[in-house]
Amino acid sequence: PVDVWAVGCLLLEMFTGQPLFPGDSDLDQIHHITRCFGHLTARHQELFYRNPVFSGVRLPECYGQVLLSQRFPSVPPAAVDLAQSCLQMDPERRAHCFRAVRTSSVHSRLFPPQVLE
Repeated sequence: PVDVWAVGCLLLEMFTGQPLFPGDSDLDQIHHITRCFGHLTARHQELFYRNPVFSGVRLPECYGQVLLSQRFPSVPPAAVDLAQSCLQMDPERRAHCFRAVRTSSVHSRLFPPQVLE
């Protein structure tokens, strides 16, 4: 699931040439992610609060979300949809790489046919 998250990030970064979540610290990175996708899952929150690095630190508040399609209007919608399927907060809901690539309408523009077989 972590690798699938990375695929979603890299896909959008390839289209834009910019980091998807340009945080300057771990906490800032979490802020950028929650701004885009909402609150962390209960499991992620538990891991955050158990981590000694974040002792005494509160998670950033999430005041409204900015959809990927709003952030990246120049990226083809099919690519945004594929990235969105990879960038689910809950790892169990993330796309499975090969299934996502095979069913995505953007796959033929990203991968040669022999890769998809």
